Amino acid sequence: MKPLPSPVLALHEISLYNTGRVAPEKIIAAFAARMQQFERIVADIGAEKPGSRAQHHLIVGQRGMGKTMLLARIAAELRTKPELAARFIPLVFAEEQYAVDRLSKFWLNCLDSLADAREGANDTKAVEEIDATVAKLQTAGPRSPKDDQPFADEVYAAFAAASQATGQRPVLLVDNLQLVFERLDHGQQHSLRELLMRTGSPILVGASPSPPPQTQDYGAAFYDQFKVHYLRPLDETEMRDLLLRLAEAAGRDDVRQRVLQHPGRLKALRQLTGGNPRTTLTLFFLYAEDFSPSVFGDLEGLLDRVTPLYKARFEELTPQQQVIVSAIANHWDPITAAALASATGVPLESSHATRTHQRHHTTANLPAGTISAQLDRLEKTGVIERTELFGETRTGYLLAERFFNIWFLMRSASRRQRREVEFLTRFLESFYEPTDRTRIARHLMGEERFSPDRLIWSQAVAASLSEPGIAEDLNRHAELTALREEAREARARLHELIDFNSLPPATLAFADLRKKLESLAPADAEITPEDFAKSVLGDRAMFMSGEREQLAARPGKLSREEIRSVLETIQKNRTADEATYSPESVEWFSQRLSTGQIRSLRDAADWNRAFEQANGEQCIQLLVLSLPDGFGTELTDATFGRISAALQPPAESPAWRWHNWGYDLHIQLSRYAEAESAYREAIARDPKVATPWNSLGNLYCDHLDRPGDAAEAFENALRLDPTIESSRQNRIFLRRDFMGEGPAARPLMEELSALPKHKWPDTTRLHEALFAAYDSNWGLASEALGQALTIRVDGFAAINTDDWLRTSAVLLHLNYGAELLAFLDQRGDTVARLRPWVEALRALQTGDRRALQNIAPEIRATAEVFYDGIERRLKKLPEKTRRRPLIKLASSRRRRNSGS
Repeated sequence: MKPLPSPVLALHEISLYNTGRVAPEKIIAAFAARMQQFERIVADIGAEKPGSRAQHHLIVGQRGMGKTMLLARIAAELRTKPELAARFIPLVFAEEQYAVDRLSKFWLNCLDSLADAREGANDTKAVEEIDATVAKLQTAGPRSPKDDQPFADEVYAAFAAASQATGQRPVLLVDNLQLVFERLDHGQQHSLRELLMRTGSPILVGASPSPPPQTQDYGAAFYDQFKVHYLRPLDETEMRDLLLRLAEAAGRDDVRQRVLQHPGRLKALRQLTGGNPRTTLTLFFLYAEDFSPSVFGDLEGLLDRVTPLYKARFEELTPQQQVIVSAIANHWDPITAAALASATGVPLESSHATRTHQRHHTTANLPAGTISAQLDRLEKTGVIERTELFGETRTGYLLAERFFNIWFLMRSASRRQRREVEFLTRFLESFYEPTDRTRIARHLMGEERFSPDRLIWSQAVAASLSEPGIAEDLNRHAELTALREEAREARARLHELIDFNSLPPATLAFADLRKKLESLAPADAEITPEDFAKSVLGDRAMFMSGEREQLAARPGKLSREEIRSVLETIQKNRTADEATYSPESVEWFSQRLSTGQIRSLRDAADWNRAFEQANGEQCIQLLVLSLPDGFGTELTDATFGRISAALQPPAESPAWRWHNWGYDLHIQLSRYAEAESAYREAIARDPKVATPWNSLGNLYCDHLDRPGDAAEAFENALRLDPTIESSRQNRIFLRRDFMGEGPAARPLMEELSALPKHKWPDTTRLHEALFAAYDSNWGLASEALGQALTIRVDGFAAINTDDWLRTSAVLLHLNYGAELLAFLDQRGDTVARLRPWVEALRALQTGDRRALQNIAPEIRATAEVFYDGIERRLKKLPEKTRRRPLIKLASSRRRRNSGS
C-alpha cells in the first residue's frame, strides 16, 4: 500500500478547542466533517454584491458538533481564496461573548477584531488609526447600559468607516451568538436588526447550541432573518472519513490502517459517543498515540480525555440544574418532567398554559423553582433535548450530547450504573467485531438476510479472506443485502417534471402525488417546491419503501429543518448506489422514476418496459435489486429472458458466480425453480463446497415448502464437512421448531451431545432449554437457559446470534414470554449485560415495536436489530405448535434508524 503524502499537520497542530488560533492552511487541511454546510455558506457569501442586502447565517449544533471549526474554516477560505479575499474581510471573536451587555460593546469588539485582521495583513497604519478611534470612543462613551443607544450608533459609524477604508465587506463570525442576543435589551435587538438589514451591511454568520428565541418567536427581533444550518451528529461513514482525513493530513498511515481494519469497533464507538466530531477528534489522538486492544479500552481513553471539559461544563450549571441534569443522566433512558420532579424534589409547575407562554415568549428571568422552567433553560442552552415516548402523552427528556451521559455514568454514577455501561460496551464489542472472521465466512454466506450489523461483519470477513472466490461471493451477498435493506429504510433522491395532462389514470395519480409533494415546501425553504418534489419522486429508496406517499400525506408544510434532512438523505442514498453501480445507471433509473415512467412499485407494465429499455448489465442488476419482494412472478417471460441474458453466468463460470445468480433468482426475482437450478449448478461446479447446500436448504425451507428436502440439503452440507457444528445445530432447529417434529429431533440432539466438544456450547444449552419448554417444564428450561447465559457473559457471539434469536422466537411462540422476562429480571446482571436483547423481548411481548422509543438511543439501535430478527423468525413457526395467539406486531409503524 502506497504511503500517505508528506504530512501537512503535526499532531500538536490539531486543535480540539482553540481552532481560531490555528493557521488557515492548517484549518483547511484538517477540515472534513461539515463540508456541505461550509460550501453552502461560502457560496452564499461569494454571491453577495457590494451593495446588497446581506443574507445572514446561523449555525446550530450541540457542543462539540463543529460550530467553531466551521466558523474557522469559513474565515480561512475568505482569507486564502484570492477572489474572496479581495471582497471580504472575516472578523473573528472570542468564543464566549460574556462582556457584551450592550450594543456599543458589540461594535467595539468588531473594531478590535478589524484591527486584528489588519495587523495580520501587516497594515500598521490602519491598526494605529483603529486603536486611536477605539481609545477616543471609550473615553467618551456612557457608563450606563440604558443610555447606550446613541453611543452604539456612534461606534457603529466608526466601524463602518474603518471597514469601508479597507475596501472589503466585513463578515462577522460570531460563536455563541445567543449570548449576545440574551444580553441586549429589546430595543437594542431591534436596532441591531435594522443595521443588519441595510444595504451593504456586514454579513453576520453566527453559531449557537440551539436556535435563539429571538430568531424563532414571531415578532421577535431576528425572526426569519437567518438562513439556518443544522449540524447533526456524524454517522459512521462521516466519522470514518474524518479520521481518515486527519490521518492523511498528519501523515499517519498507522492510524489509517487502524480505522480501516476495525470497522466494527468504529460502529460501536459511534453508538456510544453519539457521532460528536470533537469526540471523534479525541479518538484520532488515541489511535495516534496508543491503540487499545478493545472497544472498552477506547472508551476508557476517551472518557479520560474529556473529563476536564465535561467537569467544567457540569460546574457551569446552577445548583438546581446540576441536580436535574444528574437525575436525567442517572436515569439514562428518556424521563418525563413528572418523574424528574419526583426524583429531585423540585416542584413540577402545574399550569401547562403558563409553561407554554414562558417557553415561547420569555428569554430570561424564568422562575427558578420549577422543573419545567429549568428544563426550558437547559433545552435552550443545548444541554438536554426532548423526545417522544411510547405509551405516554408527556414528553421525555434526555441529555443532548450522549457521550456526556456516558461520561456521567462512568465517572459520577453508582457502581451498578457504571457496570451497565461496561456491560453494554462489551456486548457491542462482541456483537459488532468478531475476531474469528475466517471461521464465520461460510456461515454468513448461507444466510439469506443480514441485519445491518451483520453487514459490517461480512465486509470485515471478506477483507481478511485469502480465497478470492469466497471473498467476492461474500462481498456480493453483502452488497445486495445492504442495498435492499437500505432501500427499505432510507428516504429520498431525484425527480424530473413532465406534462401529465394527456396521460392515463395511473399517470394522473402520479401527477397528483407530485403536486402534494410540492405543497410541502415552505416559502423560505432552500429549494423550490418543484425541485423538492423532483428529488423525492426520483429517489429509489423512498419509491421502494412507499415513503414518498406517506410524506405527501403530511398536513401543512414541512419545516426548513425537515426539508434539509430529507435532501441530505437523498444525497446519501445516491452516493450509496453509485458506490456499487455506475453513476450513469443510477441516473438512468432515477430519471425513469422522476418522470413517472415507473409510476408505482407494483406497476408490472412499467417494470417490463423499463427492463426492455435498460442498457447494460448494471442497469438490469439495479432494476432487479429494486423490484418489490415477491414481484418477480409479475414479470413477463421476455423480461426474465432479458435478465437471464444479462446476469446468468456462462456455463463454465466458477461455483461462486452460479451461487450469486441463484441468490438473485431466489431473493429478488422469486424464481425459485430457477434458483434451485442455479444452486445445483454451483454444487455441480464444486461438489466439495458446502455453502450451496446451505443456500439450497434455506430455499427449500423458506419458499418451496419442502422441509424434507431442506433437511436433506443440510445433511449433505454435513456430509461434505462433518465438523461443521452449525449444520448440526441448524438441523435441530429445522426439525423441532420449524417443522414441528419434536420427537424426530431428539436423536439429533443426542448426536450433538455426543460430540467430544462444542464450538458453541451455549447453543447446545439453548436446545436443552427448548426441548424442556416443549415439555412444559419451565424449571428445567430456565436452568439450561441460565447456563447458556453464563457462557455468554460478555454478549452473544457473532456466529450463533441467530440461535439466540430463534430461541427467543420459540419461547414467545410457546407463550413463555412473561416467564422469560421475569427470569431475566431476577438475574440482574443479565439484563444489564444483554439489555438490547432484553428490551427487544419486552417490546415483542407487548406486540409493538414503538415500545423501544422509551429506552436510551445507544441501546435502542441494537435492540431494533434484535426485535426485527426475532419477529421474522416468530412468523415462520408452525401453527400446530403455537401456544400463544399470534399478535399482529406493529412493524408497519416502524421508525427505521440508519444505525440500526
